[in-house]
Amino acid sequence: KDAHVLAIEIKPEQRHLEGSLLRAIDLLASMISSGTTKRQEERIRRLGEFLIEEVDLPPTAIMEATMRADTVRHLIEHGKWLTAAQIAQKGGYSKSNPAAPANRWKKEGKAFAVNFKGQDLFVAYQFDAAMKPRPVIAEILAALKKTDPWKIAAWFASANGWLRGKRPQDCLDDAVAVVAAAKEKAAGFDG
Repeated sequence: KDAHVLAIEIKPEQRHLEGSLLRAIDLLASMISSGTTKRQEERIRRLGEFLIEEVDLPPTAIMEATMRADTVRHLIEHGKWLTAAQIAQKGGYSKSNPAAPANRWKKEGKAFAVNFKGQDLFVAYQFDAAMKPRPVIAEILAALKKTDPWKIAAWFASANGWLRGKRPQDCLDDAVAVVAAAKEKAAGFDG
């Protein structure tokens, strides 16, 4: 096959973005060559357009978006996630409206969900064996107030100095300590 050349003009004031742009192009090329679905191809196309149109983003914004994507990927791969329907099935809730209990708990601040690929996912550790929200979760969510759900999930999954290096999700039986750690986080003191 004949090689094709792709030329991208980078203005002198955008030179600092050259490395990020090259990494993004390399990532797109590897995604495309690995075989993709039509939906993935559309996302790749839109990402490419975004990168080309928005190449004047500050490097910190690109780095923050990359770090967030890495965090989301890690949380999804290493967490036990449930849909509202799975919670209803495991808990023996109504089959006529299986999403109702989990969505009600989310609205009431008794549980939290992250949106992944257009679907709410609830992390399993916030429920007891009967698939009811553990009371400590409501206290933690009240302390963290209106924090982004992905940031809440990351907080639960990260080692915390206030909990002697343990992850909050592993300390839910010690409600006093984990709620205190959440309050420290809300006050701006990461553990």
